[in-house]
Amino acid sequence: MIGGLNWVQIAWPMMAAACLTLGAIHLSVWLKQRRHWAHLMFAGSAFTVALIASFELAYMHAASVERAVALLRWGHLYVFLLVLFLVGFARFQFGGVRRWLLAVVLLSRALVFLLAILLPNGVNYERVDALRQIDLPGGARVSVLAGVASPWTFFASLSWLLVVALIADAALGTWRRSPPALRGRIARVATAIVVFLLISPLLSYLLHTGLLRIPYFITPVYCLVILAMATDLTADIVRTSELSDGLRASEARLRESESNRELAVDAAALALWSLDSESRTVHVSGRFREIFGLDGDPPFALETILARIHPDDLEDIRTAIPRSFAAEAPVAREFRVRSRGGDWRWIRGQGRSDTASDPVQARLHGVCYDITELRVAKERFQTIVDSAPSAILIVDASGRITFANQRASILFAFPHEELVSATIDQLVPERLRSTHALHRAQYSERPGVRLMGAGMEIVGRRRDGSEFPIEVSLAPLPGLDGDRVLALVSDISLRRQQELGAAHQRAELAHLSRVALLGELSASIAHEINQPLAAILSNAQAAQRYLARDPVDLALVREIIGDIAEDDKRAGEVIRRLRAMLRKEELPRGEIDLNEIARSVLQIVHGDLLNRGIRVENLLADEPAPVIADLVQLQQVLLNLILNACDAMGDRPQPRTLTLRTTRDSGEALLEVRDRGTGIPEPELSRIFEPFVTSKAQGTGLGLSVCRTIVASHGGRIWARNNPEGGATFAVALPAAPQPSA
Repeated sequence: MIGGLNWVQIAWPMMAAACLTLGAIHLSVWLKQRRHWAHLMFAGSAFTVALIASFELAYMHAASVERAVALLRWGHLYVFLLVLFLVGFARFQFGGVRRWLLAVVLLSRALVFLLAILLPNGVNYERVDALRQIDLPGGARVSVLAGVASPWTFFASLSWLLVVALIADAALGTWRRSPPALRGRIARVATAIVVFLLISPLLSYLLHTGLLRIPYFITPVYCLVILAMATDLTADIVRTSELSDGLRASEARLRESESNRELAVDAAALALWSLDSESRTVHVSGRFREIFGLDGDPPFALETILARIHPDDLEDIRTAIPRSFAAEAPVAREFRVRSRGGDWRWIRGQGRSDTASDPVQARLHGVCYDITELRVAKERFQTIVDSAPSAILIVDASGRITFANQRASILFAFPHEELVSATIDQLVPERLRSTHALHRAQYSERPGVRLMGAGMEIVGRRRDGSEFPIEVSLAPLPGLDGDRVLALVSDISLRRQQELGAAHQRAELAHLSRVALLGELSASIAHEINQPLAAILSNAQAAQRYLARDPVDLALVREIIGDIAEDDKRAGEVIRRLRAMLRKEELPRGEIDLNEIARSVLQIVHGDLLNRGIRVENLLADEPAPVIADLVQLQQVLLNLILNACDAMGDRPQPRTLTLRTTRDSGEALLEVRDRGTGIPEPELSRIFEPFVTSKAQGTGLGLSVCRTIVASHGGRIWARNNPEGGATFAVALPAAPQPSA
């Protein structure tokens, strides 16, 4: 005992005071934040538990049976109030309760209270026998009723269990809807409340049935419930405080962001404006007033601002304003505004409505900025590209033309507006579009600066369907909105005509060269023809003599006639080769064996080689060396090289040897003509294939130039080198014809 008070008389007032303190704290919270009804419900629960503590303390010190029964009877009123506040707490803290369960709980507790008022001994006892005094440890003595428990005690406990079920169900529903971060706290708080509430009906039942002989200690259990509820609400207060701190930090960041935005707007020279649809007034920034040359303070009437716009642009702006109110996306326009200095400045304005669904209350917010310099630069750039001699096109990844200069419109005979919206395939002949698509795909895989289809014939298509040769240079243009390709297109019709003219002149030159060679071949041809003609004459005379004999030897005559036919064929072959050399027209190219060409030319110059005393060393390959070529042109090349070699060895002593060699290696067929003559002077070695360069006293200097032209037209190479042992070697390399698969 302390100062005449036992520990019961001290503990119960302390619990009541603690509940009152907690209730007062959360009541003040609710008064400041009226929308947080859970704090009001908790305050009511805490105040009710404080009343229950005073009731319980009075009951434990009752002096008569009547006093104790009356206290128990009216104690159910406090319990009913506690149930109301607990149910309200569950409703507002856990997010909702089942209505039917709420109705059952309230009706059952109201029935318990009515029974406690109407029954003679209340709802706890059917019969009260006496009021006993019980001594507790620590020197405390309390009063306890003794009697027969009422059957309604079970109903009262059952109604309390319904309260527990309602709170548990509400907490479980909140737990399911909450994020994982909050589920742990909800589970801990709800479990504590449910467990502590379960102790109350169990303890009441044990006391009233006499199974447990201790005082009516319910207040400590309710205090534990209040403590669990306070823990949950305190966590909410802490979280609210943290959110408040976060909100203040966000506001500070927002103010900083606003400051940075204003700094960015000033740095970007942006003019801000806001138009009210109802008042038709415009709030503007200082930069806006400077651009539009406005005096005074905003807001300005809309008509005042429209009066500063160029008359040619005014109607478009008037039309765009109502459209902007109805549109969800920003609407942009470019127009001219008269500045303070009186000159017209190009301005780009962009605005967006914040309430497009309600035009009456809508406002337009937007920005303006001066694009005069950009516009001038764009016009200068357009002037430059329009004056370019080549067509300039910019094509996006889908093949659509996004830019075209004036030259492109002229070249392809398209109106400029139609050309910009066209696809690149419209400028390609229909028969070549599949090939063009393949070229585009290959370029996309490996972009770079290069000619399109190098080595191929590229043809463009005009709007009327006519075609013309072009040359296309490509360059990639990376961009934020996708990669594009810059194409420079040149009409090469004139160049192609010039090339055809040059080719015709080369053909004429080649023909003249062949005619010039005819003089050098005359002796050889005469020798070749004389041989078969002499043989024919001799055989014919012999046949006449054999026919004059009697009897006639027909077998021998037939043999002589066969020899005459063979000699005639030989003479005809010599004449046929001569006619082929003199033909002017181009012959179709086909697959020809270099070895056969070498043999045919050797037959042509056979007589000349014999007259000059030149021996031929034949090193032709055993395997064919096929190329795709013009037979006559290659014969002319080899004939030139052989005759040049013979001339180079004309003053050399015997033996004079001419070597012909053919090989095939690395996709090329190689033909070499080697002599043992005087060789080529070193200063002239690098110029030997140029026109009019010759080492012969009577030479024209055209033979080797023609040879180079012919070889180059076949896609080959020709070169010369001096031999270490003397003389020179001329080599011709031509692309080998593909070998058939096995």
